[in-house]
Amino acid sequence: MKTKLIRLVFYLSLLIIFGVAAPPRVGAQSAPVIVQPTRVYRFEVSYWDGGHLLTGIYSEGPANNYTFEPAAISAQGYGYLGMYVPPPGYTPDPSSGLVPLHRWTVIQDGWRTYYYYSVYYSNPGSDYHYNGIAGWVFPPGTTQSRFGQPLNQLSVFYSQDLGFWNGDGGIGYGYVEQPPNRPGKRSYVYQGVIAALPPAVRDPQFPPVPDIGIVPSAWDVTFYPPPPPPPPPPSGSCSASLATQNRCAQLGGWWDNEACTCQY
Repeated sequence: MKTKLIRLVFYLSLLIIFGVAAPPRVGAQSAPVIVQPTRVYRFEVSYWDGGHLLTGIYSEGPANNYTFEPAAISAQGYGYLGMYVPPPGYTPDPSSGLVPLHRWTVIQDGWRTYYYYSVYYSNPGSDYHYNGIAGWVFPPGTTQSRFGQPLNQLSVFYSQDLGFWNGDGGIGYGYVEQPPNRPGKRSYVYQGVIAALPPAVRDPQFPPVPDIGIVPSAWDVTFYPPPPPPPPPPSGSCSASLATQNRCAQLGGWWDNEACTCQY
């Protein structure tokens, strides 16, 4: 009996120790977070058919069997180009000047895949499938952050045979990275700049970032969690319009008629 009692006290002590030492549950985050720009990775979908993916999450490229371009999107002067990638649903401090960079997958002719990016949400056409927000960036043409740090432009080129291609710089900004034209394919045509990007101060996949004179904390931006969902209306009282429900589907969700809200 004494042995059992000693053993019980021992196990209770272990539970108390591990309970205090264990980290808090990682569930729905509800507090503001500080986010720094991480590297933008560029992947080639197909050498002969074109298509390029820009992502702040390296694993997305290998998961789709895309080819990584290791020297891609290196900013002039310092570092790689970056963007802010917060937890899902988080939005930046309005004073930061950041805007969402939306992404679409384009399926042309039923099989050729490439990607389209814009800081403006729209419905370009039936071949364009909205993927959500790739990250947070500055509006095109912005040359400095709110604290005076220099920004780099992100250009866009288009080829009827190869789709869209995005690179560093832009006409009128001192430097334009050139796209990879292919023999026998119609060449890329410059279409302007679509966003201004900060330098990456962190590179989760290939640290350290090759920066020159970057002070990481100078690029800190506070992101706030999404507001809690409103309580569901009484059953059968949903009055959402058909347009609202269709927009839910366009954004990658599904309409819960009972809760009268878009679910993801």
